[in-house]
Amino acid sequence: MAQSNPVRKELAFKGLQELSPPEKKTEYFRRLASGWDPEKYSTYRRLWVEVGEKHLVTDYPLEILFFNTGRCNLKCPMCYTQYDSYKAHRDMSDLSWDTYKKIIDEVAGKIYSIRMTARGEPTLHARMADFISYAKSHDIPEFSLISNGSRLEMKYLKTLLDAGLDWLVISVDGLDEEYETVRHPLKFADTLGKLRALAEHKEKDGLLKPVVKVQGLWPSVKKDPEKYYNTLEPYADLIELIPEVNYNPITDQDVIMDDLCCPQLWQRMVVEQNGKALPCCTSPDSSFNVLGDLAVQGVREIWHGTRLQALRAAHVRHGGYKRIPMCRDCCMSRQTEFRESFVVNGRTIYVEDYIKGK
Repeated sequence: MAQSNPVRKELAFKGLQELSPPEKKTEYFRRLASGWDPEKYSTYRRLWVEVGEKHLVTDYPLEILFFNTGRCNLKCPMCYTQYDSYKAHRDMSDLSWDTYKKIIDEVAGKIYSIRMTARGEPTLHARMADFISYAKSHDIPEFSLISNGSRLEMKYLKTLLDAGLDWLVISVDGLDEEYETVRHPLKFADTLGKLRALAEHKEKDGLLKPVVKVQGLWPSVKKDPEKYYNTLEPYADLIELIPEVNYNPITDQDVIMDDLCCPQLWQRMVVEQNGKALPCCTSPDSSFNVLGDLAVQGVREIWHGTRLQALRAAHVRHGGYKRIPMCRDCCMSRQTEFRESFVVNGRTIYVEDYIKGK
């Protein structure tokens, strides 16, 4: 590239990396903040960073993340639900309305966000719209949903919009045949059509929400990242890259960090579809890391309970996380390095990958 037109470097790290330029990201967060009390939104975003950095235990978690069902209509090859070790104890049940209502009744006006995600396809739950409307009517400012997009025809999607959905994340792993291989039996043209229909509906009605984020798995995008971005950009508020996540236990070939202090332990509580409370959303096996049972216990009781306090204390100590199997084996414990780069519309983006030992 000519000296007069230098590229701007953007670093992709272990979690997620925006493919969208900074100005698009700024507009994305402006839309996400719409409808909030400005001071409350500012406090929420500040605390999201501060609680992990300063190890601050708030009265209640900032966010509750629900796995609202164990059922899924896809069998994506990279998903840990396809691991034999996970299938052996997979729970295919749905989150009960009574448990959800009990939790929301307790945290009304005390937390900032609800998210539905992972382990299954959230939109398969028959009461998805009810989940949204009940949370929004109980002074919880933000409701987000992560979906494979399979059920998001406009007729159904309008029920979620009417209920108050703020934030929609859709997984689109590659284009055309690549997408259809990973997300079989979905068709790329159908998914793109759903995104287009939602964008047109928002523009027609002058809606800022739901903000729409598209996420793509790096191995499925790497063939032509620029074409991927430019194909989806007209219909998404933000587009992100997801490096391939390693959910397997640590081996001798993995190089792990000396210290890991996971911010999730101070940011959010995770609730399985059976009502069990978990400390994070990244562990495929929850059989040994249950904090409590929200069908019979309170959120605040578990949030300040001895099990979670012990996990926090371990993470603060030098090398303490290594004594906790789910944390030692977590994808975030592995050291990474920058191995690949690609260009999207003049911006060079660098991708991190795991370091392998000798």
